[in-house]
Amino acid sequence: MQDAIILCAETVNLNFSHTTQHIAKKEAWLKLHSAVEDWQMYLITGVQPILTINGVKAAESEHISTSFPVVIYTNRPPFYTSFLFHLSCLLLLQCRPHSLRRAKNTCLKTVPYHAVHLCGVSKSNRLAYSWDPILIAGLLYAGKYLSYCRQQIELLQQLEALAELTGWKMRKEIKRLQELWKASQ
Repeated sequence: MQDAIILCAETVNLNFSHTTQHIAKKEAWLKLHSAVEDWQMYLITGVQPILTINGVKAAESEHISTSFPVVIYTNRPPFYTSFLFHLSCLLLLQCRPHSLRRAKNTCLKTVPYHAVHLCGVSKSNRLAYSWDPILIAGLLYAGKYLSYCRQQIELLQQLEALAELTGWKMRKEIKRLQELWKASQ
């Protein structure tokens, strides 16, 4: 899990750096992309959820009340690793150098895809370990990329329930997210 945290931190650093050295940034991006591809292989072989239901099937089900994918883990390390994987992919997609074409067989799908999976993994694992300030920051960040109204409502409900449960003051962040969604409609 420590490697996942470090890799995600490096991705955050690359995404938000203001360097003008395009060659260095491209090389750093390629290095991180390779590491994330390796990470995906680890997730496939070593970190398996006990239950996975894709978002479309979940939304169509009478017994499941979510439009997010349902991905349930039994404990914190695989849950946190999966969450950080999707956050890293989302951030890498945002800072991909324009000179690089999108590879067909890659773990990097689209920004909305990874945003939806971040929210789904978090919503599916509502145990105490799900409520972590880093995860909340990731959810607020990913929430900006949700365009489906039902998912926006579900995320707001989750964030409001979290604020109530923990006593954390998140009203301004939630309001900012709502304003962003309203402006994009």
